[in-house]
Amino acid sequence: MNINKDFIRFAISQLNFCLGDFEYNKKKILESIEYAKSKAVDILIFSEYSISGILPKDLLFRKKFLEKNKKTLMDIVENVFGINVIIGGIDFDFFDETKKNLQSQQKCSQNNKIYNTLFVISDKKIIAKYNKKFLQNYGNFDENKYFEIGNGEKNLICQINLDNNYSNCLLSIDGDFLHFDEKKLNDIDFIINLSAEPYYIGSFDAKKENFENFLKSKKVDIKIIHSNFLGGQDTLIFGGGSFVIDTTGQLIMSAKKFDEDFVIFDSFVKKNKIKLEKNNKLDICEILAKNENNIIEIETETVNTPHLKTSICDNESKNQEIYNALVFCLKDYFYKNDFKKAIIGLSGGIDSALVATISVDAIGKENVYCINMPSIYSTQGTKNDAKVLAKNLGVNFFEVPIEDLKNNYIKLFETNPAFKKENDKNDLAIENIQARIRGNILMSISNRNGGVVLSTGNKSEVATGYCTLYGDTVGSFCILQDVYKTKVFELAKFRNELARFELIPKSIINRKPSAELYENQTDQDCLPEYEILDKILELYIENNETLENIIVSIRQITNSEKMEKIVEKVINLVKISEHKRSQAHIGLKITKKSFGTDRLVPVYHKFNEF
Repeated sequence: MNINKDFIRFAISQLNFCLGDFEYNKKKILESIEYAKSKAVDILIFSEYSISGILPKDLLFRKKFLEKNKKTLMDIVENVFGINVIIGGIDFDFFDETKKNLQSQQKCSQNNKIYNTLFVISDKKIIAKYNKKFLQNYGNFDENKYFEIGNGEKNLICQINLDNNYSNCLLSIDGDFLHFDEKKLNDIDFIINLSAEPYYIGSFDAKKENFENFLKSKKVDIKIIHSNFLGGQDTLIFGGGSFVIDTTGQLIMSAKKFDEDFVIFDSFVKKNKIKLEKNNKLDICEILAKNENNIIEIETETVNTPHLKTSICDNESKNQEIYNALVFCLKDYFYKNDFKKAIIGLSGGIDSALVATISVDAIGKENVYCINMPSIYSTQGTKNDAKVLAKNLGVNFFEVPIEDLKNNYIKLFETNPAFKKENDKNDLAIENIQARIRGNILMSISNRNGGVVLSTGNKSEVATGYCTLYGDTVGSFCILQDVYKTKVFELAKFRNELARFELIPKSIINRKPSAELYENQTDQDCLPEYEILDKILELYIENNETLENIIVSIRQITNSEKMEKIVEKVINLVKISEHKRSQAHIGLKITKKSFGTDRLVPVYHKFNEF
């Protein structure tokens, strides 16, 4: 076929898919295909897991899930013509593609072979597919449990023929391309990489750097087109940020972070490139681009589909990036679970203030219900700040005093022998019952109006157990679970800068943190200053540093003679609080090591760091 054209037009469609909602995903994919055709795209690229959504986990053992996945794939195939599509999905070996009746297929069981697969679709046919070989097995990814390893040593190359000028594309899922035969890399012009990499602070820069290092180490003349999954799923944030880099590792263009996007990339095809032969022991499929458009242009467009705008500003600083990630994933959590209203205990403190602000940015002020629950220990300052913040945000605000309820509990404690006090220390039962009363109130409001309670704890509190079980730990979702207290303050200041006024009152930011469970209480009655505490926690939890190294690092911050005891106390608090974390709410991951699947420590053990 003679094509009067010497460039190929690629496009990345970065869409937010919903796990298990095959009709929704199919609709978005087909709309994107039609849009790509209107833009004269030759090869349209989606991400890993596009058809099913991410992460399916044990849904892969359900027969109906796999059947719907396959049916969705075949429906998409039937609508692909005049364009070439590369898309990530799930395949399994017992499905006979020549049969249309899904009911006649062999019954699915855990013994069937399931693959994480890249499909190449053209002219209403699957013309090639590649099964992921190097499966991920860390954190939430346990692909070895669900997927078979791709067979053989073969890789998938698409060869594009434009008027007998050839361009060769190595197709890969995640890090499989790193294991490609180095001797054959010189035959490759593009690496098309489908991925689903979760976000953590610094992940976008780290990913680009990894690709850049790959190109430098191999000394090859290859462009990389990287399509990353977008969307929130349980604790994970998939931030998108798909990109194209040139042969030196320099960024040519990138899709938005935490938002849907459609990016187009034109590249000239090398003249007189030698055509690869099929006997070179590589899986080769030849794609004939059918477009005759001679206009060479680079442009960025956005697909006109629902559920698009989530970021409230461009991603520049790290605080902007983190804030946008939290807003994006909370919005996804509500959207994908059909939740409408958020219920938040608004104390007048910094954590609940930030959670309320994020919630308004994610789901709208009319859907946020803030409940202030003062006791005799609540200061006039925190009560006023809660009201001012609620007014600034425009949320629904209610005050529910708890003093009478607390007094009824105290009367019970004092009159019933079951509550006999064994020592003269602070009455922890009275302190904690306040948190539990508040938790019960929030959950009761949730039961009556259908809203979802959002927990307001942060990583510093969760790590040290500075929270009350069945009290301030209640809730469906914890936005700040992986956000240290010092970062909470930074994000609050950032949001005020964005608003250009004191959206979150300065008095909230400047006040010494307190749970207000007894008179004149501050967090530092029990914990070190947060600047010190957070550094200890980061070194211990995320870096797995030894006690000795932590002490050396902390001495650079403070020369306190009690530093060794402070570090020991913090590490011990982390240890004895494991039982709280094991039964707490789910929360977002933004660091390399969040609580949950990233950090698996037994609830009970006798190992001592000291």
